[in-house]
Amino acid sequence: MRVGVILSPVGDWQAILESAKIADAGGLDAVGFWDHYHSEKPEWAYVCGWSAYGMLAAATQRIKLTPMVICRLNYTLGVLAKESAILAIASGGRFELGIGAGDYPIEYSAWHQPFPDATTRVEALEETIAVLRKIWQGGAVTYSGKHVQLTDAACTPVPPSPPRVVAGVGGSRRMIRSAVAYADELNLYGDEELVKFARAEVAHDRDHLGAVARRCTRRPGEVGEPWDQPDLRNNGILPRHGPACGSACGGDQLTTHMALWTLFGERRTLFLKKETANARVAGGDQSTLPDRTGYVHRQGQAG
Repeated sequence: MRVGVILSPVGDWQAILESAKIADAGGLDAVGFWDHYHSEKPEWAYVCGWSAYGMLAAATQRIKLTPMVICRLNYTLGVLAKESAILAIASGGRFELGIGAGDYPIEYSAWHQPFPDATTRVEALEETIAVLRKIWQGGAVTYSGKHVQLTDAACTPVPPSPPRVVAGVGGSRRMIRSAVAYADELNLYGDEELVKFARAEVAHDRDHLGAVARRCTRRPGEVGEPWDQPDLRNNGILPRHGPACGSACGGDQLTTHMALWTLFGERRTLFLKKETANARVAGGDQSTLPDRTGYVHRQGQAG
């Protein structure tokens, strides 16, 4: 079981930098952030963005840089192509494109940006990854899709090998069905039935597309690495299996949870480091906290 950490929502850059260095030296597998420019309240600050990953690439040696996850709606396709390629090069191949369809409506209403329906968001993400895989090969790309159109588009330099694509599917079965065809890894909530569903979709994809997929950039045998998103609070860990989470656990309980996740087929678990104030959730006082359980529901709107 590989273990990583998501340093969100945290607004203290120096704390993030030192934490990433500790994670790198300590043998953790990956470090990353959420990807939202909007704060629902000014005091709810957190660091994210391409520049932050660039700094972490320079400050670390071996740990993977894995966003959880880049929101496709926040960037044009050209920006995604350029930033992902340069980060892959600058990090020595350690950058993984963790990316999702986008499901945080308040971000777009606050900034008066379009927020397409779920079907459009899922389809557009699928086309985006198809095009990025072509762009990362270094040639001029012409593409005519339902949502993405290119004519002789090129973005160089390209990395020696393309970044792995980690699709953020949350709790959405629609996203799982779509992403299993193009992703190297699925990022989903640690619900047992959801994990079983994802594993079945991966097996179906491998059985029916194996001969073709083996000729593609992605390796279908590596698809389907679900993750649990626990909340690190004080000395405990609360597995985030939806809005009703149960009790915090630590020590032997954490070992038990990780053993179970391994049995479910997980290869990587990423822990979500939240601000100390989130300890108030245990006492029911959420008056000053971001609506994180609402965030779970919003991601689930994709189906």
